[in-house]
Amino acid sequence: MSLLREIGEVMTARPTPAAPPDVVADWFDRKADLLDAIAADTGTTPAQAAHAAQCATAARVHAHELRHGGDH
Repeated sequence: MSLLREIGEVMTARPTPAAPPDVVADWFDRKADLLDAIAADTGTTPAQAAHAAQCATAARVHAHELRHGGDH
């Protein structure tokens, strides 16, 4: 799937505020995967790649916290 299409799909799949924590966590994991793909894309500058990778890590941490009540 193209990166642009994946961005659109992730953004339109964003859960509502009333969604259960596991649904929101799954979405944050999907967002992290997208950010990893952006970081790895050949059109991404090193600075952009570093930022995308940092955001991917933050998204995964947030997903973990949603699933485990803040336990790391």
